[in-house]
Amino acid sequence: MPAGFSKKRVLVSVDPWYAVFPKLALAYGLTVNGRVHEAKRQIAEIEAFCDEFGVEFGGQPARFFKGVILVGEGRVDEGLSLLEESCRNWRQNGSKLRFAAFGAMLAAVYSELSRKARAGGREELALCAQKQAAAYFQDAAESAAEIGAKGTLARA
Repeated sequence: MPAGFSKKRVLVSVDPWYAVFPKLALAYGLTVNGRVHEAKRQIAEIEAFCDEFGVEFGGQPARFFKGVILVGEGRVDEGLSLLEESCRNWRQNGSKLRFAAFGAMLAAVYSELSRKARAGGREELALCAQKQAAAYFQDAAESAAEIGAKGTLARA
C-alpha cells in the first residue's frame, strides 16, 4: 500500500488512538521506500503516545520499525536487539500473525546482513546471519501456516 494512503488516514484520524494504526502503516511504507527520516518522526510520535497511554499494541511494532531503521543506519547490534525482543514477545504471548509477519521481516534483515557480510569477505558472519535468516523464515512460515495467513506465508 502506498505511503500516501496512510498519510491521508493519519490526517483524518481525529482521535490519537485511531491514528496509531495508520501511523504504523505510514512508518512501514516510509521505511521500505527509503524515507527513513520521515519514518523516524512517525515512530517517535507513536512511541511517545503509546508510552504515555500504555498502548502496547502500537508501541511494540513501532520499536520493531525503529530496530529496522537502526540496522539500516549501521547500529546493527542495537537494532537487532529491538527486532529480536519484539519477535520474542510476540512468540511468547501467542501473537502468531504478528510473529509471522514481523518474523519474516527480521529474516529478511538477517538475509541482507548475510549478503553484505559475504560481499565484504566476512564469511563467518555471513554464515551466522544466514542461519538466523533461515530459522526466522521457517518459524514465520510455520506460524503463518498455523493460522491460515496465506499472504504472510507466501512472503515468508
